[in-house]
Amino acid sequence: EASMWTAYALEGSSATLNTNTAYTKYGQASLKLESSNTTSYGRYGQYIPLTKGKTYTFSPYVRTANEVSYGPDAGTYLRVEYKDSAGTYQGCESRRVRNTYGEWTLLDVTFTLPANAASTDVIFYVIPLHFRGTIYIDGLQVEEGHVGLRRTHIVHNDLTDGLYSFTLSPTLEDR
Repeated sequence: EASMWTAYALEGSSATLNTNTAYTKYGQASLKLESSNTTSYGRYGQYIPLTKGKTYTFSPYVRTANEVSYGPDAGTYLRVEYKDSAGTYQGCESRRVRNTYGEWTLLDVTFTLPANAASTDVIFYVIPLHFRGTIYIDGLQVEEGHVGLRRTHIVHNDLTDGLYSFTLSPTLEDR
């Protein structure tokens, strides 16, 4: 069964599904994170089971609107977490984007799920930290390999079905 993108928002922020096509890169919807102050934040996350021992790349597009970031660690970034052989969460992060000036920017993070990982479940996050403003996220996908190239291998990466997970296309061909 498909899992859902789960929204989390502290007081002073919100995480919603955007249906204004002026703020989508693909389809009719995108994820939207807003914050009214630089001490609050929201995020989206999803668990996806993957094959141990393989390398994957997680890559969505992000777009900022009126973003103001503060501090050396501020910005929007991706985080991937999994449990190592001892059951302890390990993670890796993408670069941080402070402002896209209204343009769509591709973020990506590549990781290998260890062959001895405690679980096949991997958590994928999109996190804006220490910012005030609005961020849109679209075209989210996970691909096997070191580079996320095409936005065509994934079903539902345009959020057509709302917040439910993306899944591999049964044909893996361009559409």
